[in-house]
Amino acid sequence: MQCGESFAIAIKPFVPSDEYALLDIADESSREDAVVRGFELAEMTTKAKRVLSSTTSVQMAYPALLLVYMYAYCMLFSGVIFPQVLDVRLLEQWPDLGRLLYHVDAFCYEYWWLTLTLLIGLVMVYFASLKRWVGPLCDRLDRLPLLWRNRRDLRAALLIVSLAGLFDSNLTYALRLSG
Repeated sequence: MQCGESFAIAIKPFVPSDEYALLDIADESSREDAVVRGFELAEMTTKAKRVLSSTTSVQMAYPALLLVYMYAYCMLFSGVIFPQVLDVRLLEQWPDLGRLLYHVDAFCYEYWWLTLTLLIGLVMVYFASLKRWVGPLCDRLDRLPLLWRNRRDLRAALLIVSLAGLFDSNLTYALRLSG
């Protein structure tokens, strides 16, 4: 700011790009309350990000916790309970559902490292794919209550707030792009 630059340019390295854009639009505006309005819009985007981020975290944490509990029960049954039951009754004498549960639990107990690797891989694919969903598959998946939808809702909300800042600044879109 000492070199005659605007406040938005001075804080550009320290704020997210969408908030910088709102402050820059406010700085270019001819209205008197534009800077105050720019800060209000930047505050709105920050709140929207925080709400959607916490929603996504909760949506990820609850199913993850349930899966951890389910896997712990599989490990408990296969490691402690089923061997004692096998001492009393042979596996061939178990009902079909009991044998199926035994085999699933035995797989979880013996191949825990494979399951853990797959889980870590799925989480990494999820976060890597957040920015890359496009096309008809994306439209179908967005109709489902999955976590990708939150990310797209956030981007749509930020676009609306940015457009509100542009309209509020009395600048045309072409003028804003050229400046």
